Amino acid sequence: NEIERRSEGLNLDLSPTSYNFRKVEIGETKTIEASLKNLGEKPICGIISIQIITAWDNEEMCPDFSLLIEVEDLELENNEICLGPGEALAFDIYLSVSAICEDYSNSFGIVRLWFVADPNQENPVVGYYDMLIHAGPILPTELTEYFKEELENGKLVMSNKNQLKAFEKQLSLIEHFYADEKQKAACDKLEWLWERCDGDPAPPDWIEGDGKEAFAGFIRDVMDYLGCE
Repeated sequence: NEIERRSEGLNLDLSPTSYNFRKVEIGETKTIEASLKNLGEKPICGIISIQIITAWDNEEMCPDFSLLIEVEDLELENNEICLGPGEALAFDIYLSVSAICEDYSNSFGIVRLWFVADPNQENPVVGYYDMLIHAGPILPTELTEYFKEELENGKLVMSNKNQLKAFEKQLSLIEHFYADEKQKAACDKLEWLWERCDGDPAPPDWIEGDGKEAFAGFIRDVMDYLGCE
């Protein structure tokens, strides 16, 4: 029987709601820190289950591509959970890809959390919450998140603290200009960033590390998306 979704009364929130798998490099497993949070003012108890959906249809463009999604074992007894007001269940999602493609059309994954509140009731409330794992364009906000993640895991290394502050300021300005639809200003700042991690000796690069080439590539992706000249 088809399960009716009646999740309005649950007041739960899955975060993040999406993740761009273009930020995952071949040979690495990217960890997404996810959480299911009770936004209401009363405790919510029920049974939780996780469904993983994947699909891709790009045999001609990229026959070697596959997307692997795994979810951390929640280690819940009988899959039962109670979340107090403001309380969250934190867990990790692991992603890996087998190839980099020019065309990721119709390639995606969904991590779907099902929640059955008060399962012993005659008509329990059932809801599901989706995280879309996709391959859309890299946006300025995602570029900032990626930069911070790669710094934390040591794949990007800045020359000094002053250069780090300058880099973070430029990323913030790019987000601001993008939000205000000031494309030329955003493109100028992106060009400034790219010149400091592109491997060209002039001006000298500010970034080193195993993730340098990928980060420079993502800057170019953002520039292409914005139509920078």
